Amino acid sequence: RSAWAWQQRLRDACLNGDGGDAIIWLQHAPVYTLGRGGDAGHVLCAEDAGGPEVIRVDRGGDVTYHGPGQLTAYPVLQLKEGYAADVHWYVRALEEAAARALRRAGVNDVGREDGI
Repeated sequence: RSAWAWQQRLRDACLNGDGGDAIIWLQHAPVYTLGRGGDAGHVLCAEDAGGPEVIRVDRGGDVTYHGPGQLTAYPVLQLKEGYAADVHWYVRALEEAAARALRRAGVNDVGREDGI
């Protein structure tokens, strides 16, 4: 929950003009996030059955698992300020930037698989 609170603080600062663009890179303890349109029935290992914590968040989408060994990037920025307003373009550009950064750091088995 601390990562979510951190993102919210950065988002609020960005929206209020009190902060600039930021990116958070981290690994989570096992957790499921459930987007605005998410269906809790899609969580395969429920929290009450000993599974990871489930946190409802205000992003789109359904269920996403985050856990150890997974490097997660959370950009916080105003897409309307100097970026293409197309979210799909932005996501692809972010994927490519992350892949290039990982390759420069010596992680060569990175890329994107269409259809996933």
